[in-house]
Amino acid sequence: TFSHMKRICQLLMCAVAACIPLGAAANTSPNGVYYTVAQDGLYFDQRAYHGGSTFLMLVDADYVEHLVIPDEVDGIPVEETARFENRVDIEAVTLGVNMRQIDFRNCKYIESFDFNGVKNVGGYLRDLPALGELTVPEGTSVDMSNLGVTKVVVEGQCGLYFAIRDCESLVDLTLPEGINYIPKFYGCTALQTVEIPESVTVIPEDAFNGCTSLENITVPPMLKIIGGNAFSGTRISTFDCPESVQLICGGAFKGTRLTEFSFPQSLVTRFVAD
Repeated sequence: TFSHMKRICQLLMCAVAACIPLGAAANTSPNGVYYTVAQDGLYFDQRAYHGGSTFLMLVDADYVEHLVIPDEVDGIPVEETARFENRVDIEAVTLGVNMRQIDFRNCKYIESFDFNGVKNVGGYLRDLPALGELTVPEGTSVDMSNLGVTKVVVEGQCGLYFAIRDCESLVDLTLPEGINYIPKFYGCTALQTVEIPESVTVIPEDAFNGCTSLENITVPPMLKIIGGNAFSGTRISTFDCPESVQLICGGAFKGTRLTEFSFPQSLVTRFVAD
């Protein structure tokens, strides 16, 4: 079975990790990754910014179900991870407070991902089908796709590169008041209802493109810009366009169920709206 294969992979990882004891003189981790610092089964490479300050990148780890990334090692902050991919042992991740860049791809058994309050972190979370509810802190610029989450809570304004793509299980989305533009959630095919906070003035390009179940959306009263393909392919049949809207970009409502649309007098420029 699939779970049996997972256990075999985990045992193999344990066997490999046991071959190189912690503190050994070797300069490669059990998975053959070069490292300069090792601590508690975690392996780091020491890097330096152009300005001269040093930081550590987590490059490998022994078999571990809960990967807890330390804040620092020997006084040096841990700020990045290398690309963690296809790890069958990791079931939970907790970031250290100094993290700036992360990369977890195709770790199919991660059920919990704790940003630990870290803001302004970038990178990738991709193909994590076991991941449940996810809380995204303010400033996050992580590109996420094919997550197994059913609920996402966004705590504050995220970076321009933050997006959740092709998350077919997402049905519950919470966006906070106070943000002025929203992240992109294109291809989230199970999402049916979205309430956009009143503070939002920009719905970006592709914001809900391909959200084929989306049919109910609350539009903020001070909205100014509707980006290209923002609602393309959704099931919305009505859209109460506020008088504040100044720009509607191409394809914004392409492939929807809209049969009638009233352009507001405030409109300054309009591309072909399909």
